[in-house]
Amino acid sequence: MPNACIPEPPDLRVTVPKAEYEKIYVRHTEGEPQAEIAADYKVSQQAISNIVSKERSRLSATPTKEDEEQGGD
Repeated sequence: MPNACIPEPPDLRVTVPKAEYEKIYVRHTEGEPQAEIAADYKVSQQAISNIVSKERSRLSATPTKEDEEQGGD
């Protein structure tokens, strides 16, 4: 059985650029497992979980265009 199924351990020296946070959040909301996203970026699943949480908070705090058009009613 090939070792291709065993994910490569995360490199703790690798950081994800903030420019990628929204892309990671979208991948997560579309149902992609955090472990797969983490493997793509060569970081831990916990790092991806933290990014998803930060993006969720940032996006919920930012008024949408629809909210602005309604005048906050």
